[in-house]
Parts: sequence; C-alpha cells; structure tokens
Amino acid sequence: PAYKQVTASWIDRSSKICDFQGIFTNQTDMTLHRGNKPIRTNGLIRMNEFCDFVFSQVKEDVAIVGGHSIYFRSFFRTYLPYSSDH
Repeated sequence: PAYKQVTASWIDRSSKICDFQGIFTNQTDMTLHRGNKPIRTNGLIRMNEFCDFVFSQVKEDVAIVGGHSIYFRSFFRTYLPYSSDH
C-alpha cells in the first residue's frame, strides 16, 4: 500500500543473517511510494519523474534503487545509447 512501511516476510523474520524488519523500518524511506500505478500515466512518464527526482532532489553522491528487472531493462534501453556495452 502507498506510503506504508515494508514488512518482513515470515522467511525474513526467521533469518539468522540479519534483522530484516529493522532494516526495513529504519533504512527504507516510503514517503515517495505512491502505491499502484495511476491509470493516466505510462512507463516513460514515470522514468522521467524518477530521473528528475534523482538528479535534482537527491543530495547524496549515491542512490541505491530497487525495482523489477523489467523496469531496469526499460530504463537502460531508454537512457543509454544503443551502442553502450552494459
């Protein structure tokens, strides 16, 4: 749901590796998560909004971004030159 904190799955909660719920609670910013995609939009509009945000509002030198592989594939196909080797 929009703006709601990520909840660890039952597998994450039973992990001995780390405190996933603590990471989700303390290190994940959900203030820009708007939930499901609006009806009157498309992927290019959302990718442009993301670029505008990252390159104009993020003050850190590094942005760690998570997403679906199809999103990243579309993103790099849109913004990288065809000849780039990535």
